[in-house]
Amino acid sequence: MKKSILFACAIALVITAGAQIDKGSVLLGGEIGFTSNKAENTARENNSTSLNPAFGVAVQKNTVVGATLIYNSYKDNFTISNPEMKGHTYGGSVFVRRYLAIGKQFFFFGEADFFSEGILSTSELSFQKEEAKSWETGVYLYPGISFAVSKRFQIETGFPQLVGFSFSKTKNFSNDVLVETDHSVGLFAAASAFSNISVGFRVFLSK
Repeated sequence: MKKSILFACAIALVITAGAQIDKGSVLLGGEIGFTSNKAENTARENNSTSLNPAFGVAVQKNTVVGATLIYNSYKDNFTISNPEMKGHTYGGSVFVRRYLAIGKQFFFFGEADFFSEGILSTSELSFQKEEAKSWETGVYLYPGISFAVSKRFQIETGFPQLVGFSFSKTKNFSNDVLVETDHSVGLFAAASAFSNISVGFRVFLSK
């Protein structure tokens, strides 16, 4: 039987004067997440952490431009013969988000993110160490809908990375010796949008 713990938080604070996002408004927020899974009667355990703070400024009414820092890590302990796999991701993105009113309290938003990140993954055996160092960059689109519960509070749902383009380069090492280098270019679209849905909220504070 597997025991699991999941914690995730997505929050953004926008300093503005009302439900509309006026020019000059400031957005502070981001995402924090933690997961832990452990299988009973075995040594297998998986933990992952993500921390992605964000900052933005409304360059015009209902249009926010900003940046997000990216940090993710995971660690997976398996069996005695394959004891550990772990990885870290560092990077950042620049985003543009545009809101469009579609009703009295509903807004449609579209967000474009240009991202760049480095990824380090390792797998350690008793006498062997496998390592992959990757760099990836690209752009993806993020559509969604928000509902204004009040002038200062909105609930939103969206489909992160619904469509995008990416380029990556990966170097694979075995016992610190370079084995191969891979390059890849990808154009992707989610096969099922509902398999990658997110839910969050926005809080609006008066200046």
